[in-house]
Amino acid sequence: MSEYVPSFPSHAVTGETERERYDYSREVSLYFAGLFPERASRVFKADRLQPVGVDVTVLYPTEEEPFYFLYTTGMSGLSMAEYLGGAADDACLAELYMMLPGDWPFSAARDVSADTADYPWPVRFLADVGRFPHENGMWLSYGFVLPTSERYVAFSDAVLLQFDGELGAVRTDDGKVIQLFMPMPLYAEEADLYGKIGPDELTERVLQCNKGSFFVNPQRPNAAKA
Repeated sequence: MSEYVPSFPSHAVTGETERERYDYSREVSLYFAGLFPERASRVFKADRLQPVGVDVTVLYPTEEEPFYFLYTTGMSGLSMAEYLGGAADDACLAELYMMLPGDWPFSAARDVSADTADYPWPVRFLADVGRFPHENGMWLSYGFVLPTSERYVAFSDAVLLQFDGELGAVRTDDGKVIQLFMPMPLYAEEADLYGKIGPDELTERVLQCNKGSFFVNPQRPNAAKA
């Protein structure tokens, strides 16, 4: 099998040039509320506002859909076009989401609290990944692997997945397209394996170790050791 060598275009943004900023938070929230209606929600506000403030909204499980759905707003506040040399491109605005099983232990009461700085790690994970491209001057797309942090249980990296259909993109009222990515948490050994087999095969192996589910499971077997 030939080795898969991913390409990561990265251009640091220098200077203090004022950049055009967007606020699509309301449109993104309305979009997800339409996909997952009649759900209770809680917003975790950004604890850092530079270079962008990334909020994370938690949509609670329902009887019909017994899983948590989390998504970011604010990542699309800045375009990633400048990291590509300034070319205008629909793929330069993005937001993130992830899904957790309905019995996820947010706390002893199976609840989330917006009154503490000790956010549940999936919330912190999404916010950190959402800031990553703007903090590092890096354009992101499907299949990119990003380093995360040791604080996320045993996971050390994430691979960005993107699907067709409603969870693939949001079209805004002013004609922009916000790409939607689901960062799949990876063990360090899985991130190493990615360099040999690429994102598609890695995703398939992770799913096999997670009973075919995209729900985050920090107890799932390591696909690189299975």
